[in-house]
Amino acid sequence: MKKIIKSTLVLMLAVAFFAPSFAGKVINPNGETFIKVGSKLTYAIDRDGKKYDMVVTITKLSPQISFDWQMTAPVNRSGSVTMSEKAVGHAMNVITDFANGSTTLNGESAIWLSYDNFYQMQNDRRGIFQLDGKDNASKVVNFNEPPVIVKVNGSDMTMNTLMLHNGLMDANKKMIHVLDSKDFPIILKIEAGWSMTLKSIN
Repeated sequence: MKKIIKSTLVLMLAVAFFAPSFAGKVINPNGETFIKVGSKLTYAIDRDGKKYDMVVTITKLSPQISFDWQMTAPVNRSGSVTMSEKAVGHAMNVITDFANGSTTLNGESAIWLSYDNFYQMQNDRRGIFQLDGKDNASKVVNFNEPPVIVKVNGSDMTMNTLMLHNGLMDANKKMIHVLDSKDFPIILKIEAGWSMTLKSIN
């Protein structure tokens, strides 16, 4: 009987530990919270010959993740995205190009990596996932790439990242930096024939 109780307790702890863990969490570098409901993430985009910013405003972190987004001129588009609990936990396809209006994601993620995707990067040291529906088989590497520095509430902060890289250093190079946080594995930088770089969090 004691063995059964002990085994059950171990199983419950394992489930609790490995379950998706985004809800109600914040990151506190130097005692400062900088990702929460209301935070604005500003990305610089260079895509299809156009340069513009995309401002992402977090509106919900539990149990789904939701955000509003707005692209500046010359694109001038806006909308909102909600990732279902299923998407937050298990999505392996990351989308970066949003349709106007409201979108609910069940099999994809956006701005965030899913828990499963991040866990694969962190533990299996690989990241075979899809970016906008296209396979991007890459490995977690430590190439001598410049650190990702983001202006957080007006001050520069060097981010701890996981980097996926396809190993090519020419025009075919593809790379993605993700914040090394199981609670907020947000995309910090993408280079995939186009670029998306997080500039600031306020």
